[in-house]
Amino acid sequence: MFALAVLLEFPLGCGILILYLFLFPVISGSRSAPTPFSLASPGPHGIIPAKRMNHIVYIIGASGSGKTSLALRLARIAHVIHTDQLALIAAMRLCPFCKPGSAGDWGLWQALLQHTSAIEALHYSFLQSHSICLSFQGPIIIEGTILVWEQWRAALRASLAMAGVDMSRESFLWLDPSPEKIHRNILERARGNEAQLSLDQVQESCLRYSNLVLDQPFDKHCSSSRLEQVIQGLVGAPETGRG
Repeated sequence: MFALAVLLEFPLGCGILILYLFLFPVISGSRSAPTPFSLASPGPHGIIPAKRMNHIVYIIGASGSGKTSLALRLARIAHVIHTDQLALIAAMRLCPFCKPGSAGDWGLWQALLQHTSAIEALHYSFLQSHSICLSFQGPIIIEGTILVWEQWRAALRASLAMAGVDMSRESFLWLDPSPEKIHRNILERARGNEAQLSLDQVQESCLRYSNLVLDQPFDKHCSSSRLEQVIQGLVGAPETGRG
């Protein structure tokens, strides 16, 4: 029944991929549930990482909201982690059928978290791309569309904890410009098939995303420049004078 439900809910290619993520560990019999991680867990070389204080800033927003561009502008004052890219690398580690074009498939992200080795794959993808976090003691900005789900934030926390990062100080921010602004951004970047999206489709997508954010602890900001100033204030960096 589960297999039938998956195939009916998602397109055929995605359905096969999600079934693989769920069933491969059962078929192979070689994977077991991962051991819960803690700050006292040894790292990949058997070394227990030192506990450090970092201010973690989460930035969420619908695709095209400008959160990645904002995070890149702030890279001079913080270490930046692009979660959507990181999760895609983890998915490709777990499943050979996962392709870069799967990045916009929300069903894939939710299914990936159910895989018995999802956290482990995410962590090693994190170490591969962000080994600087092992010694970095400044603020860390984590941006991504999928961070709207608490499960993904928890998965990122597990990876950071394994690297010895202390998440006792966290800020949750939502970049939410108008659908018209998002539509212009999408047309300008012309990523994949996004350039074919109409304004009505973008408005519908923004509404779905807004519903996911409801009742979550994110401070909403409609202006990228204003949010940049807010983040600079949070991490104690001087403002650049942007309008």
